[in-house]
Amino acid sequence: MAWGKRSNTENVCGEEKMKWYTFLKEWRITLMVLMVMISIYALKPNFQPDGVMITGVTSPAANYLTTGKVIVEINNFAIHNISDFNYITSRINPNDIVNVVYLDGNERVHAYPFFAEEINNETAVGISVTPVSFSDLEFGIDLKGGTRVILAPNETVTTDQLANIVGIIEQRMNIYGFKELRINPITDLSGKSYVQIELPSSVGVNGIRDLLERQGRFEARIGNDSVFTGSDIVSVCLTNVGCNSEIRTTDSGTYAFMFQIFISEEGASRFANVTRNLTRTIGTPCYLSEDISFYLDNEQLSGSSLKISCELQGVSERKPTITGGAKTYEQAVNEMNRLRSMLQTDNLPVSMKIENIQTISPILGNNFLNNIVEVFLIAILGVDLIIVIRYRNLRLAIPIIIATLSEITITLGVATLMKWTFDLSAIAGMIAGIGTGVDDQIIISDEALRGRGKEEGHLRMKDKIKKAFFIVMVVFLMNIALMVPLSFAGAGILRGFAITTMISVSVGVLITRPAFGRMLELSIKE
Repeated sequence: MAWGKRSNTENVCGEEKMKWYTFLKEWRITLMVLMVMISIYALKPNFQPDGVMITGVTSPAANYLTTGKVIVEINNFAIHNISDFNYITSRINPNDIVNVVYLDGNERVHAYPFFAEEINNETAVGISVTPVSFSDLEFGIDLKGGTRVILAPNETVTTDQLANIVGIIEQRMNIYGFKELRINPITDLSGKSYVQIELPSSVGVNGIRDLLERQGRFEARIGNDSVFTGSDIVSVCLTNVGCNSEIRTTDSGTYAFMFQIFISEEGASRFANVTRNLTRTIGTPCYLSEDISFYLDNEQLSGSSLKISCELQGVSERKPTITGGAKTYEQAVNEMNRLRSMLQTDNLPVSMKIENIQTISPILGNNFLNNIVEVFLIAILGVDLIIVIRYRNLRLAIPIIIATLSEITITLGVATLMKWTFDLSAIAGMIAGIGTGVDDQIIISDEALRGRGKEEGHLRMKDKIKKAFFIVMVVFLMNIALMVPLSFAGAGILRGFAITTMISVSVGVLITRPAFGRMLELSIKE
């Protein structure tokens, strides 16, 4: 055994370990590290995304697939990205069988095969997709593609009525075949209410305009007498099981559709009372003197005027049939689905009008996202470089860089846990919040370094940091005061910017600024 002094290398290593221990035993720093770890877990980063994610399903895929699933194969063709999906779907013809394989967790699941349809002279598989996200963070249509529709009531509505409107529109869209759409009530600074709907890129607004704008007040009339209203409808035949629903070709080459509705006893009694006093026509077959016609928002449905058989005179009919027609099969399907959707759901309290429509293609949205990530990383590196040049001291620059990166990670993690949707305005809000954070950290650093060499005691350093934090808190409260009204401005268009900014500055003041202040204090003390 040899005796001697410890080497300089051992001393340095020991000192470095003690420094790390000193940093990590501080509860503010430990809290920041813990929040970063929780945020990374919430984000679930995926650095090698594969496949495409379903963002919307319509006919013919509506009954076989749901949004959120990741498609990895179609008709034995591997799907790695949007280009693969577009390639294989462009080679599918009407009435071809479509076999889809998607992921349920880590398990490959074969969806039930379905037939492609022809809509407006184009093949439709009814699937809207977006690239698989590199994390669990939800992106808005600005970044994944789609259509945003802003609806405005034609009359002033209460909060309860607005919530009712959202529920009815959601029901209508679901019955029509659009599942799991994002429909939210929003209010602007003046108190005016709106409904915001985000549709997948495959859905055209013109085809569903009536579902969104019309009240859907249903009425059946015999002559001038009302016999059924929307409140009398118990249910609507949505399938051909246990009720009649079909589309057939007419002699003239057009298409006619029909489906049954089920009426309450009160409505059936009114039908019996009105028909009881009608006269009968002479001849075979025998019909009553008045037809029954169906109206939607006081407009008679095309081809809905039907003769009433004499056998139904004075009878409480509870299963009348709605009929209509169209020039093409696709138009007949769409019209039948539109009527079903309106009749199955309640009337809207007021009629609506489309205020604004914003459409972005999935490819353009993906390009936006890639460009934003690149610019954001360049901006962060540029800020870090300027900080290093400004202080020329890594002991001061590194805590600022660590706090900034931690703030970004925690903000994204909190947004993920809140299920907050990140769009362009939200990203702008996060950049604004991070910029405020860097400003605050520079204020704290400059205040802590001021007067070094005169009064460098530990208590003096704490006083300097407290003074800097007073300025930081004033800036924080001003930001919150500005962002709260901004979140209601412009029918909620700026809400993403305002909410994300508030999340970012709150994370900074509550978590990263205190940790940074303590790191700075320990660094200067060392």
